Amino acid sequence: MGHPSARELLDSCARSPETAAWRDLVHRFGPVLEAGVRRALRKHGADDRDPDAVRDLVQECYCRLLDRGARRLHSFRGSSEPQARTWLRLLAERTARDRLRAERAAKRGPGRLVPPPGARRAAFLADPVASPERRALSRERLRHLTRGWRRLAGGEREAGILRLVFVGGLTSREVAAATGGALTPSSVDSVVHRFRRRLEAEGLPVPNRG
Repeated sequence: MGHPSARELLDSCARSPETAAWRDLVHRFGPVLEAGVRRALRKHGADDRDPDAVRDLVQECYCRLLDRGARRLHSFRGSSEPQARTWLRLLAERTARDRLRAERAAKRGPGRLVPPPGARRAAFLADPVASPERRALSRERLRHLTRGWRRLAGGEREAGILRLVFVGGLTSREVAAATGGALTPSSVDSVVHRFRRRLEAEGLPVPNRG
């Protein structure tokens, strides 16, 4: 049997986390994920020489690929090996950046929500190999969505939570950490759920979590 293409490999991993394809993914693209993690750590002033920290972040990358029924793997739109490497490297950089952001926000103390840097690029990062036309459409949809947030969020604090979730791509656990323990993951989920219900009632687009 021939060597599968990058697209075939990612599709196989998306269909099932139990197949031998995941061993191939780790072998072929594990170094790409590690390089992306290390690059993000250096770029944001963190130590990239701690092997345990790097290994933990690489494992988190695999968890993100598996999260929500492997939604991210299903969203891959590329076909070539270079496109897959770029897509996975950007995923790794975003994973490391999100972790650093949450940890630093937690150190600033409870009750302070800081909109994530680079939020304007969030739609592109969700699909790193998207075409310019797809990125422009995503940005327009994001602008249309956020216009309704101020009115429907229920308050500035709730709006900050929603920006971290839908624009920053943070998980409920990471948002809770960003508040220094002032919120729990379940309370973040409640804010998101109420917001989704309000959007549905207004007939506005309901976003997926990043």
